[in-house]
Amino acid sequence: MVCCTAAAVLVGCTSDSKGNGLNLGTTPAASSTSTTITIAATTTTTTMVTVAPTVEGTTTAATKNPTTSSATPPTSPPTDTTSISTAPATVEARVEADYLAARQAAKACSFDPASCDFAAVAIPESPVDVQTRLAAKRNVEANLRAKEGFGDILLRVEEVSAVGDSAFVTSCAYDTVVIFDIADPANPDDDIVFDGDKVSTRVRWELRQKNGHWLLYKGTPLDRRDGGDLCGF
Repeated sequence: MVCCTAAAVLVGCTSDSKGNGLNLGTTPAASSTSTTITIAATTTTTTMVTVAPTVEGTTTAATKNPTTSSATPPTSPPTDTTSISTAPATVEARVEADYLAARQAAKACSFDPASCDFAAVAIPESPVDVQTRLAAKRNVEANLRAKEGFGDILLRVEEVSAVGDSAFVTSCAYDTVVIFDIADPANPDDDIVFDGDKVSTRVRWELRQKNGHWLLYKGTPLDRRDGGDLCGF
């Protein structure tokens, strides 16, 4: 049976679960500022800063009785709690953050293809969207799933740029995720390894915007290694 996982789609999938049969190009030079991550949900950190009130001095009003006095209590303005977002400051930083979020959403489809959040992965009806939906449909029909603790996808972003309505991310990924044939979902002991191959690919991704977010549109394979890590993790 020929079947592609949603995670495999993101390393270039055409004719099998890890994407064999691609026409590959040349290897680009890696950027000196590349960073290595393990795909994880991308979150925006929000720092709460409390602005302390400024208290005016106390004024004492004298009376004819020297033993008594009255003071006007200081007026304390209400505490002003300001939320400062640490959202990416540049277009390139936003593109990279959205790219990683899309990759995380696609990875989740391998673990639960029936609940795949396609809108978080790719532009509707784009090449990546078509491939992701096809992979999820096949995995549901064939009862194929990834399982936590069996492999991962290591990802390095090498270059990010934005040109007009498109943005481009060159990344290198090492996919060791194991895909299982889940015979009986209630019995984890009868799961059979369907695809345990390891594959690494370098791809130049095009992203486009929808509702203020950059989503995957298509990927152009640049290099590939079956059974090993060409990314240097």
